[in-house]
Amino acid sequence: IIPYIKSKPSYTTLEVCDLSNNSIDVDIDRILTGLPPNIKAFIISNNFIHGTLPNPFPTLVNMERLVLGHNYLSGIVPEMHRSLVRLKELDLSSQKPDGLTGSIPKSITNMLRLELLDLSSNSLWSTLPHVAELPQLKWLDLSNNKISGSIPPRETGKLEKMIETLDLSFNELTGRVPSELGKIQNAKIYLIGNPELHNPKPLR
Repeated sequence: IIPYIKSKPSYTTLEVCDLSNNSIDVDIDRILTGLPPNIKAFIISNNFIHGTLPNPFPTLVNMERLVLGHNYLSGIVPEMHRSLVRLKELDLSSQKPDGLTGSIPKSITNMLRLELLDLSSNSLWSTLPHVAELPQLKWLDLSNNKISGSIPPRETGKLEKMIETLDLSFNELTGRVPSELGKIQNAKIYLIGNPELHNPKPLR
């Protein structure tokens, strides 16, 4: 794929590349290291992309959308905040067969332009990241993982004016559902499937 893209006259000017819903079977490292230098959106979901995400992650200073969901990636979520400084959308969801593992890097809260973060349907086992430090975040999906610990009240209270969808369902969260979540207006909040979470049901 990458040699083909590089052979095109538009390689240095290409900004959007959507290769989703195909049968592409390539190692992710080979793909990422050969992306056009000015790429802004790269979508390659629903394929057979395999391997581990490189760490450190390749520097793609113009990247705004990186959609790798529904593939066969393994390993950890690498540090990306220094490599993808303009990123608005990151989708690493639904990796087969066992998904991405390890903890969600704390440095993800340094990706200040993030509007959408989807790490759902993997095997991530960390506590909740401090997502309230992401001032542009509108969509957060961490469902179907092994996220543990409590939902911090102060953290969720800060989400009131920005979040539109918050999905923490089917994890291993414990403790009480913060009343602050009930103050978030016009947002979709999902907490089901956390058996040790008190009152994991709609708050309004």
